[in-house]
Amino acid sequence: MLLLLTSCATIINKKTCHVNFITTPPDTKIIYKDSVYNAPVTLTVKRSKEPLKITGIYDTIRKDFIIKASPNGQFLYCNLMWLNAMFFVPVPYIVDLTNPKRFYYGTNLELNLFDTVKIIRPRISKGYYNTFHDAYARIDKGQYKNTIKFSPFNLLDFYIPAAQISYERLLLKKISAQIELGYILSFMNNNQKGYKIRGEIREYLKYKEHGASYFGFEIFYTNTDYWHEGYFHSPVDTFAVHAYSDNVKIRKQLYGFNFKFGRQYAFDQFVFEWYLGLGAKYRDVRESDRANPDDIQIMPKDLNIEYAGNIPGRSWVVNFPINIKIGYRF
Repeated sequence: MLLLLTSCATIINKKTCHVNFITTPPDTKIIYKDSVYNAPVTLTVKRSKEPLKITGIYDTIRKDFIIKASPNGQFLYCNLMWLNAMFFVPVPYIVDLTNPKRFYYGTNLELNLFDTVKIIRPRISKGYYNTFHDAYARIDKGQYKNTIKFSPFNLLDFYIPAAQISYERLLLKKISAQIELGYILSFMNNNQKGYKIRGEIREYLKYKEHGASYFGFEIFYTNTDYWHEGYFHSPVDTFAVHAYSDNVKIRKQLYGFNFKFGRQYAFDQFVFEWYLGLGAKYRDVRESDRANPDDIQIMPKDLNIEYAGNIPGRSWVVNFPINIKIGYRF
């Protein structure tokens, strides 16, 4: 009994609801369940997940309408009042999901016999539908589905240079998925080897033939190892009088995620893309093959990104991705 008292739609709503119909033109006759009514008219209908089927007749014009059922405000929003009682949050929704009282068809609906629209949605579901329908609609005929892209700036990365190729696949009209693979090069750091992999899902804001802006979310992983020359001294050598150099093997793994904003420009089948973002990465850096593992590495006097990147340990750091790509779509 207590569970029922937490469910707004079940408590507040009746099994039926009133729907006011107005029509264009005004003198239209409405047929609902074999009964004929003169518009405007208020009909009492039973709540259900099934759509209403209404027919409008004016002179020689006859048009069939489908009124989609929608979850009502009591179900969607009123149940949120239990948000403070975290345990009860899902309970009213679970109870209401078993009851057709959670549906409604709208309060005031217009049936236009001169319009091409035959499917009518209540105000609440219409808002959600208009927001998400374009993004999740099927791909238009003639829309390019595949794009191969190359990242030239990654070749010049003094930190972890790599040859990176990405493949983007358009899944829906404004939704795409992308996977990117990178082979780490050694010309910036001798004997460096490894790979990068990224996966991304993105939504284009307003997809056009000549490009669009987008929001994306990506996860990534980098695995590399290389030799690094460092300078060390004994713990008892306080002033590093007898400092020496040693080649140390570094094993580095990076895991992370980024939220990205970018824009893709299209020139026929060629594309140019830029993006920037904000994220976080977890760095796991380990060293081995040191001559004296207990000795202390000497810190550079000036800011040194390479030194900071080679410090052994595990930690989360902020990530600021920025890049450009060129590609070809087909």
